Amino acid sequence: MPIKTLDLNYAAYERNFNYRMGFDTAYHTQNFIYSNLVNGVFVDPPMVQVLTQFLQPGDTFMDIGSHIGYYSLLARQVIGVSGRVFAFEPNPATFSVLVLNSLLNNLGNLHAFNCALADQPGIATLHINQSDEGLSSLHKPADSGLSPAEQKSVMVTAMTLDQLYDLYSFTRVQVVKIDVEGYEWQVIQGGARFFKECAPPFIVFEVNNMDDSRVSDDFVIRNHFHAMGYHAYLIRPWPANADSEEQFRDKAVLPLASNVRLNIGYGNILLSKHVL
Repeated sequence: MPIKTLDLNYAAYERNFNYRMGFDTAYHTQNFIYSNLVNGVFVDPPMVQVLTQFLQPGDTFMDIGSHIGYYSLLARQVIGVSGRVFAFEPNPATFSVLVLNSLLNNLGNLHAFNCALADQPGIATLHINQSDEGLSSLHKPADSGLSPAEQKSVMVTAMTLDQLYDLYSFTRVQVVKIDVEGYEWQVIQGGARFFKECAPPFIVFEVNNMDDSRVSDDFVIRNHFHAMGYHAYLIRPWPANADSEEQFRDKAVLPLASNVRLNIGYGNILLSKHVL
């Protein structure tokens, strides 16, 4: 299926966004994003608001599990030519669209890496759900009832954040986003020195308890960073439901106490060095 492209021009959260984006709509997640944007529906506004409101020109944004670059492109619009985006996507097919999106916008300061981040460097097995490539993970999925044709595994390069910290001069790292389908804790363990020394003011990570094979525990992650001086906030879910509308009202985030265990299947958490 040929790549579909969109020219996007809109204002949101007191910022103007103007860029192009390509999609391979044969893949579920890409088609979902495309179908929303082509109909004028902004995809996951709470996450966009959180990820962009803390960025300024010249900042560095790290997108771990970047998919085709939806958030990387938005961040690049904010940080401008003087900032840097580091985007990591291990799925070769998805990575090719990420690179295309960088080229479509002539982004010399969006650095794309076709590798996974983990707690150890080496070669890892990436498990790809052919029905929904957005669910790709280094975790072997539990029995999901998918046919063999809907499942695929590929060998990918795995690196650690600390390795990359040694290789690149990370400066002004303002926001780190980690969305790796239950492998968040391993990414964090592989970046122990990075998070201690670089101390990004804001970290966003995904909670994914939809699959019993996932080992990432948001409670462990929150307490790990609480000891480092971070405050935790639950990001407003999208699409919204009646409960979240009542709970969040007009807020994008709600504070989370370090001793509270969440009972949710999926969500996103913001860790902030500042009380919001």
